[in-house]
Amino acid sequence: MGLGAFHKKKRYCINKIKINFLSFFFTRKKNDKINADNIKTCLLIHDNNKLGDLIVLSSLYRELSNRGVKLSILTTETGKAFLSGNSRIHQFYIKKSNAISDVLALRKQLSGESFDIVLDPFE
Repeated sequence: MGLGAFHKKKRYCINKIKINFLSFFFTRKKNDKINADNIKTCLLIHDNNKLGDLIVLSSLYRELSNRGVKLSILTTETGKAFLSGNSRIHQFYIKKSNAISDVLALRKQLSGESFDIVLDPFE
């Protein structure tokens, strides 16, 4: 295995650990069945710099907005700059880096929020 492939796998594993660590704090209530009519708030996670993914998700923003869902997005500075003109997005949460301190700061920021559903469409 080359050094580049090793580094990519290492980053993938570290991100998985961070996601699982953060999800531990957001599992307060579990519903086996989700009633789409009861969803009023949504957090959409898009924490990479791939703008194409944001474009692909634009139909999801529209559909959620048409249903009256208040959409918040966890993204990078690049993603926020790209989507800042989209009136369908209620709020942005910025992931600055993969550093533990930044992830914990983001967790602290999100801990005061409550979302009916959290979506990570590319995970």
